[in-house]
Amino acid sequence: MAELLSDTELEGWKQFLLELIAKNPQKKLSFLVTGKTGVGKSRLVNALVGRNVAVEGRQRDSCTNTTTSHKVVIEGIDVLVWDSPGLQDGDANYLENLKSVNSKHGLDVVIYCLKMNDKKFYVEDKMAIRKLTEGFGKEVWKKTVIALTFANTIQDPDEEDHEIYFLEEFTEWERQLRGAPNGILRNELDIDSEVLTALPIVAVGNSTGNPKKPRPLPNGDNWLSELWLCCYSVMSDAAGIALFKISKHRLVYPATSKALAATKINPTDIPGDIPLTEKQQNTLWTRMWELIKREAPKALAGSGFMAVAGFVILKIL
Repeated sequence: MAELLSDTELEGWKQFLLELIAKNPQKKLSFLVTGKTGVGKSRLVNALVGRNVAVEGRQRDSCTNTTTSHKVVIEGIDVLVWDSPGLQDGDANYLENLKSVNSKHGLDVVIYCLKMNDKKFYVEDKMAIRKLTEGFGKEVWKKTVIALTFANTIQDPDEEDHEIYFLEEFTEWERQLRGAPNGILRNELDIDSEVLTALPIVAVGNSTGNPKKPRPLPNGDNWLSELWLCCYSVMSDAAGIALFKISKHRLVYPATSKALAATKINPTDIPGDIPLTEKQQNTLWTRMWELIKREAPKALAGSGFMAVAGFVILKIL
């Protein structure tokens, strides 16, 4: 029976199983986005969530000069975004405010923003990283994603090969953040090497030429897809399901990407689609594997359904 499923039917079963385990997600999803003023936090959050939840601004004075919460309801889930530059900008009360937020609401993911086109790791960021670790403990890095913003503006100053230059710059940032012997995370804060190895670092292209489509990185990758998957990967199972639920209409899988890309139109400056590569899709499904094994049998009735579900799961892996 299962062997007779067409590719279209297989995709349909995948969606069915995903929606099955997403029926009762947690009702609140909380993001902390931190970084210096002008690093592009608001645009990043709006692209990730798919709504204008954070005010964007180009003026010299920061739009987020105090601890600010933004809330939007998507698919019945309260999406809370905590946005402030206080850790980097010397606000002594900011850390206490964040600890209060964490105590009351919990934080499902922390996105730490650094500008990739900065030429050095600034003292303010080192101070902020230290404060974040002291306030929340070393465990905070297990649910943190480091976003290197404005990455799609990186260009080879010699105009030789923008892609190679971009990849070399990204590798150097990874070395400084993860592996450098004198790096702050490893050397000064003594973060466990396994945590550092697993810490997602993603290049994010906040600058966009087409308001309906995120401008790709110099190597051609879609930054929004990788950012979404990195956030999903560090969240708890329950939070990951909630993220999937608020994003399910934006996720575009390889088999259907061309068709959906041709029909979906977003009238705002927020990217409408989150197109996944085959590798990204497999990462998503691998994470879902344990959830599906636990939750699908509770909702599926009949051995025939379970046989098909089992086949689908095997095909996923």
